[in-house]
Amino acid sequence: MSEVTAEPLRLLTRRGCHLCEIVRGPLAEGARERGLTLIEYDVDEDPGLNHEYGQRVPVLLAGSRILAEGRFDPLGALPAASTRLTDR
Repeated sequence: MSEVTAEPLRLLTRRGCHLCEIVRGPLAEGARERGLTLIEYDVDEDPGLNHEYGQRVPVLLAGSRILAEGRFDPLGALPAASTRLTDR
């Protein structure tokens, strides 16, 4: 039997990032309303994330797919995420 679940979303941020502050609240609320899981990561805590995404935050990911980065409409980025389903 196969259970279909939405992939967790990852929000890559860093302390002191003005754009990160702008998208954080609306993304968390929108994800919660859509039944999506949103996990926030500070790129400065992970050298690999910092190397790949450090100059691009905030970045919203579903798996390895970039849904949005930099200056973006947080609620506009979520519908694309809600259609990303994975069979487990």
